[in-house]
Amino acid sequence: MFASTFFLGFLPGAPATYASFFALVFPFLIKNSYLYILFFVGYFFLSVFIINELEKEWGKDNKKITADEVLGILTTFFFLPINFKILLLGFFLFRFYDIFKFSFIRKIEKISGGLGVILDDILAGILAHISLRVILFLWPQFK
Repeated sequence: MFASTFFLGFLPGAPATYASFFALVFPFLIKNSYLYILFFVGYFFLSVFIINELEKEWGKDNKKITADEVLGILTTFFFLPINFKILLLGFFLFRFYDIFKFSFIRKIEKISGGLGVILDDILAGILAHISLRVILFLWPQFK
């Protein structure tokens, strides 16, 4: 249940997109910065552990595993003001960077175990975060 983000990973089509969209609830609900960090760190370590175990049965970076998308979304919105426009823009930026991976992200993805599965999405989240910050700086009406 955890690794597949409440079984969204089992849905046909685009499970990573479904899980990313579902994950928008976390930046929206967790307003306290300390709780956000605590939630992220806990989710990170639990994801690495569970994915390590699941890869023994399901194989490397199986499509059913979508906990990494949650971490990518959480990374995208670190310490940003949250409203509908920012959530939507951040979602599309994250999905863009997650789908069209840069070569350095593809290299990170090759790290064995849950860490490799998670780090490529965190890097996509970092790129989405930086892009979002630039957009918010250039067009402050998004705030």
